[in-house]
Parts: sequence; structure tokens; C-alpha cells
Amino acid sequence: MREPGLALEVKPASGVLSGLSRMELTVRVYADCWGLYRDQVIIQIEHLEPIIIDVWVEAVGAPLHFSIKQPDDESPTLWMSASDAHRTVRARNTSRSRLDVHAYIIREHEHLQEQLPFRLYLRFFDVPSRVEPQVCTIEPNTVNSWNVTLVPSDHGMLASNTTLLLRCVPLDNFGKDWYRPDPKPQLVHLKQAARDGHLRLPCREVSVKLCALDLPFSDVMRVRKSFQVQNIGSGPLYVTAKTEAPWSIVQEENDDHARLCGTNCGCHPRMGNRLVNLPLHLEPRSSLEKNSKDVFLDLNMKAPGAR
Repeated sequence: MREPGLALEVKPASGVLSGLSRMELTVRVYADCWGLYRDQVIIQIEHLEPIIIDVWVEAVGAPLHFSIKQPDDESPTLWMSASDAHRTVRARNTSRSRLDVHAYIIREHEHLQEQLPFRLYLRFFDVPSRVEPQVCTIEPNTVNSWNVTLVPSDHGMLASNTTLLLRCVPLDNFGKDWYRPDPKPQLVHLKQAARDGHLRLPCREVSVKLCALDLPFSDVMRVRKSFQVQNIGSGPLYVTAKTEAPWSIVQEENDDHARLCGTNCGCHPRMGNRLVNLPLHLEPRSSLEKNSKDVFLDLNMKAPGAR
């Protein structure tokens, strides 16, 4: 019975049984799909009626194999965060049956389905995660993906732990001498990791020393200072740089010139907008040079007679 997903092997397949002797037969079962199977072992003896032995086999196992590494006999865990709210779960249908897969998001404090005397599936819309597609068909030996989205809490707290429950319904579920019931639901635990930003500044103050004799007559003297703002944390950081006159913050219009110039002369940033408030968005671990932010400050000093 190879087609449904099970095969029997009997050894020895033939032989001579002497008088008052006995022979042991070894029956091996090979299954590549879960289900309940019935087969027969027929022992044919010359000049006697054949002996028929019914063999019932229940093959168990999960039809989906996740790409997430997991300990033996444990459900995998998918870690998410507010800065990485969109994740993908991939699984391969390792069985020979086509599957209709229904995806649900459940809270971990709810009763586990297999502990109930019946299976109850409900969809709730107040859970902190979403999954798409909710229903799909997977062919044998093919891979399917589910997009899981974390909905962060409005209060900044970690979302409660949830579980992605995949209910598999076999489309090829019965035939002659075999039956394939619905397997147990497969779970992927969804947990939010705590990721916070951490601001690092190279200095506590920026100072400028000027001599009155250096001020140009009837003109404005502008002095530029810069310092690097770094986010060395694991989460995004939103900060606002503020100052007041005579200082101003320069908002750069384009970073290409600064990279092409290579002299750090600050000639192009002087053409940027001068503000007293400048919002900054720092990606996680932006302490790398390519992701760090340079803040430019201008000090404008008016000489006597300047307008």
C-alpha cells in the first residue's frame, strides 16, 4: 500500500519451516504521512489455507516543518519588536497530502486546544498581532509563508505573548483501507523583545572663544561647531535638538557634497536651514559611522554697526 503513504516489509519473505520448528517474521513499517492504515500480511503454505494477519498502523507526526530552528518536541518561538514589527514564518508541507491551512492568533493565557474535550476555533480582533493569509492551500513538498505583524501597545508596554496556531485540514483524507484525520494544530510562539534606544553624546557642552578684535566691522561673524549623536541601543530613538539665539541648528539639505568634498570644510551645510528645533530619528545601533548623525551648530555674532 505505497500510494496512501505507508509500506510494509516482511523478512524473511520466504523460507522452509521444518517440523516442530518455528520461524520469526519481522514486520517493518515505513510511513511518510500521518494517518490510520490497514494492511494485511498473507502467509501462504503449500496444501494449506493461507493465514491472513490484519495489520493496523497509526502513523503520527506533524505535516509542517518550520524553517525556525526549534528544540525537539517544542514549538518554535518568533521574536518581534516595535522596530521589527513585520516578520515572516515559513513552513514546508513534508507530507504527501494537500493541506488547507487556517491561521489563528491566540493569547497564551487561553486554554490550549488539545486540553479541551473538543476543538474550538475562534478569531479575536483584540490580539496584539495579525497574520496573513488566514487561509491557504499548500501542495505536497512546497513552502508557504505567513506574514505576522505586531501591533505595539499605545502605552509603550510590551505586548502580551501570543501564539500563531496553524490548523491543517488534509484534502486527501481517505481511501481504501486508510483514513487521515486532522492532525494536531501546530504552534509558533510570538514574543515581543524589549528594545530601547540609548543616546550617546561625545561632550556635555560646546564652547566658543572669541576676541572682540576678530569681529569684522559692520558684519556678522559665524562660527560653526559640530558633534556626533549616536544611538547605541537596540531600539529606534526619536530625539529633538533644541537651542536658542545666538546659536542655531543647521539642517543639512544634502549629504552628497560633504562626502565628495572630503575636507570637512562645512561649505555645503552652511547653505542649509537654520533652526532652533530639529527632530532626529536614529536607527538602532547607529553608532556605526555610516548611520551616525552629525549635528552642526552656528554661532552668529554681530559686530558694532552690523545690520
